[in-house]
Amino acid sequence: MRLAPLQLALAPSSPEVIYAVAAQGLWRSLDRGTTWERTGWMHGESIQGIAVNPHLIPGILVDPVDPMVVYANQEAGYAQQGASAYYRSAVWKSWDGGMTWACLPAPDRAT
Repeated sequence: MRLAPLQLALAPSSPEVIYAVAAQGLWRSLDRGTTWERTGWMHGESIQGIAVNPHLIPGILVDPVDPMVVYANQEAGYAQQGASAYYRSAVWKSWDGGMTWACLPAPDRAT
C-alpha cells in the first residue's frame, strides 16, 4: 500500500520505528518504512466516543524511551470547509505501538 502521510513521527530510541498519520488513519513501520501495518484506529472510527479524523491531527509524538508509547492529538473543528460533521478535540495515548488507545482526561480549568 502506498501512503501519503500527513504527519510522521520517528521513535528516538529505535530509529527503525516510524508512525505515519495518513488519510486512512495511523500506520506503523517497524523496518524504517519498508513495510507498513495498520494500527488500532482508522479514519471514521471512534475512541471512547470521540470520532477520529486524521485531517485534524496536527501531530503525533513517540515517547523518547519506549517506542511503543505514542501520543496523538486531534483539534476540534470541521475536517474541511462546508463539512457538516464536527469533531471534538482529544489527546490519545497508546502503550502498545498504536494498537489500542485511551483518551487522556482533559486538564482541570481554573475558574
